Amino acid sequence: MHSRSLHPDAILASTALRAAQTTEQVVNTLGEKAPAITWDSSLYLAPLGRLLTTLRLIEGSPSRVLLVGHNPGLHALVEHLTGRPLAMGSWGRAFPPASLARVSLPRGWQALDQGCGTLAELQAVREGHES
Repeated sequence: MHSRSLHPDAILASTALRAAQTTEQVVNTLGEKAPAITWDSSLYLAPLGRLLTTLRLIEGSPSRVLLVGHNPGLHALVEHLTGRPLAMGSWGRAFPPASLARVSLPRGWQALDQGCGTLAELQAVREGHES
């Protein structure tokens, strides 16, 4: 994220141990450019509906939000927002743990209807290597 200047304006993160560790690593990498983290225990194994509600309730008008959570909810969220199934990657899964999906949402956080966004990028990590 840092090397591609993908600096979030807001971070919403699950309080689960691995999600919290991942979030802290991102914040440490971003340094002074990192926004405050909003910790949300309801993101733990949250289904699609809960993730959509969380995003619709974002305060302010951040242009980039980093949502750190869990599958299968995040996988379902990306497919919902893009209106397309994720293709199986060379890593053996469509959206494995430690993946980063960048979805462009031209209408903002209130309009999260199915197919409202475009998948701009999908990065996945397999056995410690970025794919």
